[in-house]
Amino acid sequence: MKNRLIILMILMTTATSVFAQSNLDDFLSPDEILQEIEDSSDEVLGMDEILDFFEPLQAPLSPQRNLSLQESTQIYGVNWLKHYPLVLVINTSQKGPQAQRMTVYRNGRKSGVYVISSGREKWEKAKSGKRYFSRTPVGWFTPTRLVKNHYSSTWQAPMDYSMFFIGGIATHAAVKASEKELGKRASGGCVRLLRAQARDLFVTTQANGMARVPRFDRSGRPVYKKNSKKEISYQKQYRTLIYVTR
Repeated sequence: MKNRLIILMILMTTATSVFAQSNLDDFLSPDEILQEIEDSSDEVLGMDEILDFFEPLQAPLSPQRNLSLQESTQIYGVNWLKHYPLVLVINTSQKGPQAQRMTVYRNGRKSGVYVISSGREKWEKAKSGKRYFSRTPVGWFTPTRLVKNHYSSTWQAPMDYSMFFIGGIATHAAVKASEKELGKRASGGCVRLLRAQARDLFVTTQANGMARVPRFDRSGRPVYKKNSKKEISYQKQYRTLIYVTR
C-alpha cells in the first residue's frame, strides 16, 4: 500500500508537468492510472512502464533522429525518388503550413498535396473496448500489405483502399462522415484521405508492383549488407516509400 501511495504522488507530479507542456486534453488522471494498475496486476509497475502512460509523442526507435528525404539523399547519395516511383511525405503536425498534409511525388516529381487526418494523439477507448494512444508512428516505411475493402475490428468501421505500413496503421479512405475532419488530427492512428485520393494511391502502388529496391531503416538511413559499410542491401517490396514526419 505504501509503495502505491508513493507511485501515486510521483504520477501526480509527472501529470502536472506533462499537461503544462501539451495541448492534449484527455490523458488518464492519476486516479485512473492507479485503478488501471490495480485492475491489471497485483504487481506494482516499474517507473518506465508508468511514465509510458504520459508520453504524448512518439518514442524514437533509436537515438538517431529521422532524416528527411533530402537529407538522406545528400548524406548517403541514394536517390530515393528514383528507386521508389511513388513517395508519400506525410506531415502529422497539428499546426503549420504543412500540417495534416500529404505531399505526393510520382516518378521523382511533385504531383500534388492532399489534406489528411492523422492520429488524434489521445487515449482512446474503441467500440471494441480496447484502449490505446491514437498516435500515427513517424519514420520511413513501405507498405506491408494492401487491402481494398478492409474492415477495422477495433473501430468497427470500413477502411477502404488500405495500405498498411506498420502493424495495423494504414493510409485509407475516410468514410463520408469523417471527410469534414480532414485537415486536423482526427483518426485512431491511421492516415485518412478523400476516397478518390486513397484509391489512386492504392491502384498506383498495385500497378508499380514489387521489385528489389534499396532498403532503409526507420530513421531514413540505408541498410548495408552484412559485413559491409558501403554496399547497400536490396530487398523485394512495394515500390512506394512513406515518410511520416511531424
